[in-house]
Amino acid sequence: MAKGRETERVCEACGGKFLAQVSEVKRGFGRFCSRACARAVPWNLGLTKKTSPSVARIAEAKKGDGNPSKRNDFGKRHSLRMMEKYQAGMVPWNKGQHGYHVRRSFSEADRKRSSEWMTRLNEMMAAGLVRTKRSSKTGWYTDIHGKNHFYESSYERTRMEQLDRLGARWTKRHGIRIPYTARDGRAREYVPDFLVEYEHGGEALTILEEVKGYFSENDMIKARYARDWCRERGYLYSLIFGPQLKSPDFVLGFSGRVAV
Repeated sequence: MAKGRETERVCEACGGKFLAQVSEVKRGFGRFCSRACARAVPWNLGLTKKTSPSVARIAEAKKGDGNPSKRNDFGKRHSLRMMEKYQAGMVPWNKGQHGYHVRRSFSEADRKRSSEWMTRLNEMMAAGLVRTKRSSKTGWYTDIHGKNHFYESSYERTRMEQLDRLGARWTKRHGIRIPYTARDGRAREYVPDFLVEYEHGGEALTILEEVKGYFSENDMIKARYARDWCRERGYLYSLIFGPQLKSPDFVLGFSGRVAV
């Protein structure tokens, strides 16, 4: 007889009656009265190649070339099929049929633009405007309106304080994602640090800002795509280097330094 949270069950192996927890029965247990009875029943319920056609088909498929672990070509066949579809124009270059990115080689025009940006970067490094190693602090900053913003470097926090002193409207949660092609040929998305709305000289400006204390070649590529993206929409793109934030002139206003 069942008691409390227990229920009476019949063992599937020996046919004897026993008590099992109701919670265990709901989870699919409580089938056997003892471990000995549980071991007496085969784990596959007696399904073998001789008694089950489906088991026989699976066993046959695993023989020889039908077993991918023996072929040693995990993913190779799929990659070849995707490349054939891409070459036939069936799949866009930047996104495969199943969401996989298909690589595109870096063109000569891309290499030329990248070289020009690297030349500019080297000049900035020589002038002491750019650092090549990352050294940042993270945390939360509360603006003058009581909203919290996460900063990923001490330069970002400094810029937040400056924007509040300037009376500009700004946010890091702007949701803007700019598509670009990285150096490895993959399609990626770039998210600028700040979206700023500011009145300067009687003109309302909408600016995307990126604050950098270090710079890489891929950062230059992102900046070029962001500049073109902003021009198409009538925005300005501001590329700010950490040492510039220490200048009193920069804190007082944008002073024409916003456009890149």
